[in-house]
Amino acid sequence: SSLESRTSCHERGIQPNASMTDRVAVIGAGPIGLYAAFRLVQAGHRVVIWEKGSIGANVEAWGHVTLFSAMALNLPDDCRKALEAGLEGAPPRCVPSKDAFLTGSEFRRDVLLPLASYLQATGRCTIEEHCSVVGLARGHLLKKEGIGAVGDSRRETLPFRALLRRNDDEAWEEALAVVDCSGTYAPETAQRSGSGGLSAPGETKAEALGLVSRVIPSPGSFKGKRVAVLGGGFSAITTIRKLADENVEVVWLVRKAESEAPYQRVEEDPLPQRDALAAYGNGLASLGTSGSLKCIRGARIQRIDVLNNSLKLTLTNATVVEAD
Repeated sequence: SSLESRTSCHERGIQPNASMTDRVAVIGAGPIGLYAAFRLVQAGHRVVIWEKGSIGANVEAWGHVTLFSAMALNLPDDCRKALEAGLEGAPPRCVPSKDAFLTGSEFRRDVLLPLASYLQATGRCTIEEHCSVVGLARGHLLKKEGIGAVGDSRRETLPFRALLRRNDDEAWEEALAVVDCSGTYAPETAQRSGSGGLSAPGETKAEALGLVSRVIPSPGSFKGKRVAVLGGGFSAITTIRKLADENVEVVWLVRKAESEAPYQRVEEDPLPQRDALAAYGNGLASLGTSGSLKCIRGARIQRIDVLNNSLKLTLTNATVVEAD
């Protein structure tokens, strides 16, 4: 390839492989990664998708939750038409209607997995599951090399080099370009409950014992327990609504003071389900206590202690909250 002619194998430290250096790599086989790969394939590129788990695994993690956006916002028209038309190795699909609201599991089953099959059937896209990207570099260059120097165009001509981990094996591979669609949220990288998003003292121990969860719980998983929910996002209020439907005792810890509504509603919100969640959350917070729910405003966690396989949450104002 042209890239091979611009830099020597000796400089780059690995054997030339044109099949690697003329492809585009996409990190992540979720909704964004798969659609990015679709557009790249349509534009004539060869594509490899590196996925650390399985296709749509993060979506499946909240598979019981219904999306608050309709399919029209989750599947672009060109992608829909391709799936409906099909091709050899990927038969035509009956795609959910544009006004359908799917659960995460339905979205993965009816959209993401068929799209992945379609991409592979084109012969221009390879999906590697259980393949983690450990690090990325620009060819053989170190961090400060090839940046800012007049006439130094090495970063424009060298391919990307990725260190990939598959099971216990690691290897370098190259790509002409890299599109990072790894997502913005993962339980292991989510902010913690303490000041500044750090772990509160004792939180790591509680999490290791399985007493702290960072995903929307599956139905029935907290039956008969007293649950503390920390946060003022839509995952928090979705969790609270589901727990309320199961009559689970909930203590909702909201960082915002009583003078602020937890949720800022959007006038004429184009996503009515989102607005309904915001209204529900603001209503619960204004009540303070409602049935099996208690809301504590201005709540900031000072420390977390484990006592007899239960949690004792001490807030910065010395309030103590007990939970299972």
